[in-house]
Amino acid sequence: MQDKTLNISFDNFAQEGLYLIFPDSTRVELTRDNIQMMTKEYWNDPKKIPDYVKTGIDFQRCPFCPLKNQNDLCDALRPVLPLLEVVDKYASFEKITAVYKGPDTSIYHVADTPIQEALRFISMISLMHYCQIGKRFWQYYFDVVPLMSGEEIARRMYLNIYWLNKGNQQEIDNTIALFEQRIRITSTNQIKRMNLFCKKDAFMNAFANNQAIIMLLSMCTDKSLNEALEGFKTKTPV
Repeated sequence: MQDKTLNISFDNFAQEGLYLIFPDSTRVELTRDNIQMMTKEYWNDPKKIPDYVKTGIDFQRCPFCPLKNQNDLCDALRPVLPLLEVVDKYASFEKITAVYKGPDTSIYHVADTPIQEALRFISMISLMHYCQIGKRFWQYYFDVVPLMSGEEIARRMYLNIYWLNKGNQQEIDNTIALFEQRIRITSTNQIKRMNLFCKKDAFMNAFANNQAIIMLLSMCTDKSLNEALEGFKTKTPV
């Protein structure tokens, strides 16, 4: 099978962000500027969100949201809604090419991956940068690449939490427990909201996958991380 990564010109991925190339060559650029532009356009079009959806119980903010009494839309939906019309054309298991360009100008991450895996990037942005509660935890995602495996993301998050709590195991456990509880609820509520919009399951699975990573995080221990590092050290260099 031909390796798709060989056909990619990195000159076409100038800005930091995630680029999705679908089977029919549709290209979606999930850069900061594009997300803001698409969100604003979608947000200001009343035809995009029917009244019956706005008033639905599952559409309302989470019970612990500081803005729960306001009659408006959950902020975590902002980076999701503009992409529904594109993503809903495909099944969650369909393969796409995903290119992630991080802050480092010379490093790219490329994957031939199911749509639902690539969309974890948007679920992370939704929960960590837009959700009123989730954005309090953004530091836990420091240096996480969205195309990492779930196990790798969980380990990276554990290390971040370990560092933020200066190795205090009781504080680490308390932090992870609170984080898991909050994200489990917000992810579940996002999936319910997606059910009101989505015809396909790609976005719902993306949020479910993100929730599964948080559950993996709660199972991380110093012992499991040490075992992973020992396994890495014993691998034969390529």
